[in-house]
Amino acid sequence: MTADAPPFSLEWRSTDPELAARRVMRRLVGADVTALRLRFGTVSAAAATLSFVAGPPPDDRIVLGDGLASERATDVPFRLLSLAIATLELGPLDGDEAVDEPALGARGVATEVDGRAVVVLEPTTEGRLAGSVARFGPGPCGLYLAAEHRQSLVTTPERPGILGATKLILGGPAWGPHLLVVAAHRQPAGSSTIAP
Repeated sequence: MTADAPPFSLEWRSTDPELAARRVMRRLVGADVTALRLRFGTVSAAAATLSFVAGPPPDDRIVLGDGLASERATDVPFRLLSLAIATLELGPLDGDEAVDEPALGARGVATEVDGRAVVVLEPTTEGRLAGSVARFGPGPCGLYLAAEHRQSLVTTPERPGILGATKLILGGPAWGPHLLVVAAHRQPAGSSTIAP
């Protein structure tokens, strides 16, 4: 995240926020605990957070938050690298070259939107990203994370991806929201990570 970037606040909307929070914590740390607001590791004063809030049925989804959540934040041993955003097609790339993201059946580019690091993705197969677009339409569809410490995660095999060697954390619906962990993050030219 750049020095003057706004706080990166996200909401995981679900008809049952406590259940959604427990499921995500099981996927991230292997613990069946409820943490309604997560704070990702960062050196920035504006820490990236994810709050679990009530949302309309039928499916969970991620949206940009307002940063006003009152719940106490629980630290997790991950850095938030980027928000994944699904689109129907990438369109002009301004000289950037799209990179395959096999874990999602997609290709995309890393960039910044309003000072926030994002990966914009388009489906290339009838895979997970295609499921996200079919279910929710274009918009936020997942998170790219980097483990602060070695984590025992249930994942797909590691494959080269947009931000480096990437694995999809299993345990959620095929249409997302998707959680991806990047083993060795590489920063694309002209972009910054959310949590350097």
